[in-house]
Amino acid sequence: RLGGKPALVNAFALTEGDPKKLGQEPYSKMMDKRGTLLATEIQNNSFKMAKFVATATLSGADSIRLGFVARANVKSSDEHVILGAQHYKPASLGHQMSLTTTNMWGVVKWLIMLVRQHAANLRAAQDDDEEEDMLKFVLVRDGNKSLITLYAVPAEMFEDDDDDDDDD
Repeated sequence: RLGGKPALVNAFALTEGDPKKLGQEPYSKMMDKRGTLLATEIQNNSFKMAKFVATATLSGADSIRLGFVARANVKSSDEHVILGAQHYKPASLGHQMSLTTTNMWGVVKWLIMLVRQHAANLRAAQDDDEEEDMLKFVLVRDGNKSLITLYAVPAEMFEDDDDDDDDD
């Protein structure tokens, strides 16, 4: 409860990768230095952390609860152990990452402008004067690189066919 009203909390888990492969100390040894652990996560997983802050901010959450999770056995992906958890205010965690609400909306604006420019280029290449033509795009992010690609696809792609539905 916060000021007599229920507090909204978004909970997220930070899972430990293989410390030997990553070349860092295991979470269990770093739990007493949570500030260092958080800084390492922000550095190594900035996209994931920004997504956590953006989700909490857009949902109106009062705080973020980050859980630090490790495998119970390094060889088994079935069992995990929660090593600890920490509360953060979305604004303060975003500030640590130099992420503000203005930055988040700036990224959305940039994506919209990118799609609009690409659509204008396609229309110009087709010598289409009709602004009403439906254009459809797919935005794909490469998980291993800081690269996103925008693809134009046919307007009919990903449409559900009502003819395929059989109500037997």
